[in-house]
Amino acid sequence: MPGLSVPAGHVGALEALARLRPRAFSSLKQALDVEVPKGRPDVVERAGGIFAKGTAAEAGQARALIDALTGLQSLRTWRDWSAAEVGELLGGSSSLKLTADQRTTLASRVATLLDLGAVRLLAKATDLLTEAANVYHAARIVTDVRPVYGATITETPVGAVIVHSLKVEHHTDGEVKSFHVAIETSDLKKLHEVVVRALDKASALESWIHATGIQYLDVVGE
Repeated sequence: MPGLSVPAGHVGALEALARLRPRAFSSLKQALDVEVPKGRPDVVERAGGIFAKGTAAEAGQARALIDALTGLQSLRTWRDWSAAEVGELLGGSSSLKLTADQRTTLASRVATLLDLGAVRLLAKATDLLTEAANVYHAARIVTDVRPVYGATITETPVGAVIVHSLKVEHHTDGEVKSFHVAIETSDLKKLHEVVVRALDKASALESWIHATGIQYLDVVGE
């Protein structure tokens, strides 16, 4: 069975996981063995504290590792694979530059981590958050001035208008797509009001969740 293709942003973290010393991996496993984490930042911090002690890993790779594990867990659920099958497929990936022994180690470690509560719950929460046909990726607004000419276009413009172009990128069918919308300054103010209102509602709902005693899961983090 061919190995999995690994995104470039996850390669370094997975290779570092394969090279972690056994004691460091045991500490990593213990740090992630929580049934209900506070969210992605909490899990990343737990992993980062261990990764910083690994001889072949950097603390900055912790987020990439958690992203890789949650992605693999989602793939596992979708394909109905066991944790061992995912580990075996990842160990055989041509994207990773590892020795045969390191590939075996990686397969075993990934299989172990995928069965931990923090990884499973975070993956499930992420899937629920992104359960939509189009998922936001990024946005940018380009603002420029357009001159307005009078009857004679060879003469100096008689006025000018400010034009904004809103570009929204989104994930659709596994690809990043985008669309552009021309928007006026007055509309930007209205859009700002809508965003502020949504943030206020999110803050109120977060407080309500805490009041119920249920753990609010910060899936994305800052």
